[in-house]
Amino acid sequence: MRTGIAVWNFKEKGLLENIEQFARAGFRAVSHVGGQFVKLDDDTLTGLADLLHRHERAFTIHHKLPDPGDPEECDAFAPQTDIIRQFHDERHPLAGLTFDTWYDIGRLLPHLRYALETFADTDVFICCEDFPLNEEQRLLLDGLDETYPNLGILIDLGHLNLRVTKEDPEQDMAAAVRRHLRAVPLTIRELHVHNNDGLSDQHQRLGVGTLPVEAAAAQLREIGFDGISTTEFVPEWNDIHGREAYDLAIDAARQWELLLGDNA
Repeated sequence: MRTGIAVWNFKEKGLLENIEQFARAGFRAVSHVGGQFVKLDDDTLTGLADLLHRHERAFTIHHKLPDPGDPEECDAFAPQTDIIRQFHDERHPLAGLTFDTWYDIGRLLPHLRYALETFADTDVFICCEDFPLNEEQRLLLDGLDETYPNLGILIDLGHLNLRVTKEDPEQDMAAAVRRHLRAVPLTIRELHVHNNDGLSDQHQRLGVGTLPVEAAAAQLREIGFDGISTTEFVPEWNDIHGREAYDLAIDAARQWELLLGDNA
């Protein structure tokens, strides 16, 4: 397991300065958001690749599958995917490309298939966030998981806490979290690690919230999780700023590593 950081959530410093700071703090992977990545200028892309190479850090990009009702978004998706592939080929290898799926999955499949095909000859994992969560949802992939072995899933632990709380706030939450993780039908390749009160998507650090963190870690150990754990704490949403934001993110990631034990 590699501990990663969602650098796009730290806005008080620039991208390269953030990566340098988190790399020195021991994070072994970096994640950037696709909408920002595809707009980076050449000098920044060069600096990004140099930093990742020098620190030997894995790199993932978290993007979104386009709104089927927005022709401009749909037309932009393939060129954006090509930009990401070019970075992988010419500057620094990509570990994974993951996607939010905010719309009807049936209408998103052509775009997901394009991404899978674009990286089919590589070791880059391709994932949707929180889809599919069970065997019934897996059928909606229409066989893509059988055609493309690099298709996995990104599980967002904060969203998992929201789902199990909404399901039944009086249930045994630790058992529910373990049950939900066991039901995931694809290999979990990346996690988004954060916490909340079970009611809203606060993106708090692990030490603040109702997620049964120990139970989640235990179940992930049981299923042999060996992917990237990306801390997705959002300091700004929680009125945390400056050095404290970085320190809390670092502490939370170290806490998570300890909970995963031999998988870390």
